[in-house]
Amino acid sequence: VLGYLGMHMDNEPFDDLRVRQAFAYAIDKEAIVDAFYGGLASVANEFVPPGLFGRLDQEPYGYDPDRARELLAEAGYPNGFDTEFLYMPVSRPYYPAPRDIAEAVVSYLADVGINAELNTEEWGIYLENYLAGDYPIYMLGWSADFADPDNFISSFFNAANAQGFGYDNPELFQMISDAQQAGTAAEREILYQLIAQRLHDDLPALPLVNPRTLNGVSNAVNGFYPNALGSTVPFNTITKD
Repeated sequence: VLGYLGMHMDNEPFDDLRVRQAFAYAIDKEAIVDAFYGGLASVANEFVPPGLFGRLDQEPYGYDPDRARELLAEAGYPNGFDTEFLYMPVSRPYYPAPRDIAEAVVSYLADVGINAELNTEEWGIYLENYLAGDYPIYMLGWSADFADPDNFISSFFNAANAQGFGYDNPELFQMISDAQQAGTAAEREILYQLIAQRLHDDLPALPLVNPRTLNGVSNAVNGFYPNALGSTVPFNTITKD
């Protein structure tokens, strides 16, 4: 499971890598995870969650507001700028309290001069509009359908889905296609590591949190089989004494 913060690169000033890096350094990810996940999550350092192959196990962008301010000044925004941040209108395993988490993110951004107005929309409209590039910054995530790095990488960054970040990178799209078709696990791992490095360097979005799924079940419930990947649980097997 992964929660991330998207930055749409067709929306100025997020077309500037220095601004995206400033955004990343501005947010105390450890504090957010500690405050909102009850010890059931860790800070994400890349888009493929722990436990899957193809990771680099990089250090996440650390909390460094002074560096964030320096980068903003280098990018021509010594006094910061105003923007809009869209938060999810629904709860998901990666964002159990989206409004509260968004408020925390906005407070950190404000500390370095990025003044983000909080807004949201109905869920279906939200999903349409983020892909259309209507949101400068926003929150989203993914619960895996199957345990493979492609389920995360393709879901975010293939040629169709990367438009949600305004991220047009044909070389990356080709690497994703090559990784899908590679004949051995070793070849796939090398390609996903190259993809991970490219995403870290280009920073179209900021990985924020890898939650662990928590299920509460009564002793009177039978046939409940939690999904190890954090995805939807089937309810047609459940009975109650």
